[in-house]
Amino acid sequence: MDAARKRCGKCKTEKPRADFGKNRSASDGLAHWCRVCHNAYQKNRYATDPGHRERVKKAARRWDAENGGQHFRHGLTKEELAELQKRHGNVCCICQKPCNTQEVLSVDHDHSCCTHRNKSCGKCVRGLLCFKCNTGLGRFNDDPDLLQRAITYLRVKPAQQILRDIREGK
Repeated sequence: MDAARKRCGKCKTEKPRADFGKNRSASDGLAHWCRVCHNAYQKNRYATDPGHRERVKKAARRWDAENGGQHFRHGLTKEELAELQKRHGNVCCICQKPCNTQEVLSVDHDHSCCTHRNKSCGKCVRGLLCFKCNTGLGRFNDDPDLLQRAITYLRVKPAQQILRDIREGK
C-alpha cells in the first residue's frame, strides 16, 4: 500500500488518506475507519440509542468548559471574549435580544477568512449572535447580496401583485 492510501478498519477497503478523519491518538494521526463507515455508524447509533445524542452534547459542553470553549476556537483570550460580551451588552448584534441564561451568544466570524474547520484566526471575528441569527446568516452563506434580496422579498411581497392580477383576470 502506498503512503497516500490507507485501509479502513471497518470496510477493509483501501482509500485515499483524505477519506479519513483526524485522530491525534493514532500513530498516523488519522481515524481507523473511513468517513463513510464512521458516518454510517454514527447515524445508526443516533437512531438506535436515544441517550447517545445527550451524552455527546454533555461531553462537548464539558470539553468547552475545560478547554476554553468559543474563545479558544476563535483565537480569542477569555478576557477578550468577556470584554466583547460586556461591550455588546450581552445582546445579539442583529436582533438586539438579550441572551437568556440557557443560551450563550455565538462568536460569529467571516468563514471565507479561515478555512480551518474548528478554529479561526481571531482577526475575522464579526460579533456575537444568538443561535437564530447565527444560523440564519449561515443558511444565507454569509452572502450580503443574497441577504439583500431576502430583505427586498420581505418588503415587496411579490406574490401580492400576482394574486391581484389573477383576481382581476389579467
